[in-house]
Amino acid sequence: MEGLGCRLRSPSTFHTLVIRQQRHPERTPASRAPHAPRHPRGAAGMTVTSTLTRPHLDLSLYLVTISLDERDDDRIVATCQAAVEGGATLIQLRDKHATTEQRSALARRIIDAIGRAVPVLVNDDINAAIAADAEGAHIGQDDLPPTVARQRLGPDRLLGLSVHNDAELDYALAQPAGTLDYIGLGAVYPTQTKEVKVLGIDGLRHLAARAHAHGLPCVAIGGIGGERLSDIATTEADGIAVVSAICAQPDPAAAAKALLTRWKQAH
Repeated sequence: MEGLGCRLRSPSTFHTLVIRQQRHPERTPASRAPHAPRHPRGAAGMTVTSTLTRPHLDLSLYLVTISLDERDDDRIVATCQAAVEGGATLIQLRDKHATTEQRSALARRIIDAIGRAVPVLVNDDINAAIAADAEGAHIGQDDLPPTVARQRLGPDRLLGLSVHNDAELDYALAQPAGTLDYIGLGAVYPTQTKEVKVLGIDGLRHLAARAHAHGLPCVAIGGIGGERLSDIATTEADGIAVVSAICAQPDPAAAAKALLTRWKQAH
């Protein structure tokens, strides 16, 4: 993933943001999980302080959109809207063939369509995430360093990192506290969406246990469908991230509902 019942971090309060209004005022305070205070940079380079907290993170059913050779933004928006109606708890816009402007415009459309019912993250494009006023971003091991991504995103957005092995998990765990909100572990099974070494269920179990021991939420991704949820539920993964299991289905809402139901039953 370039690309939970969630474990929340210890409460902390932020100061009032002096250069803009609080994002997402329609959410209640309970819908956000507090994180350690940070000091983002203003547009002119001046340091400002913020009382904003990051959106509540639930990785139970994490939808990652299909990156298509031919753009079909209407389909992607409709799929995301249907998936949220079916119970998807988080959306990642993954579009490897788009420009930053195209990604930000599409992310904005998704956000408008779902009414900020769940967080929307942008894959590998911090500028697009900020321009769209998305809830965060997901980066890979070859993208910006997490500390740089966090500095650019500021304190009130989510940030995830892809992890495929022990060395990459060591790297994630070495990040300063509050930098990463979660990691994506995969690929658990063979997948057509990305060519990476397959972890298998034992590899997932090992990495998820290590992440859990350090209090870092993790989501399993890669070739995951309903028939495999019972195996994944035996690990300490906090949720499942899916692509084709929703995006390639004739009824994305029904597919999402079935996946979430099976995950809750298995987990």
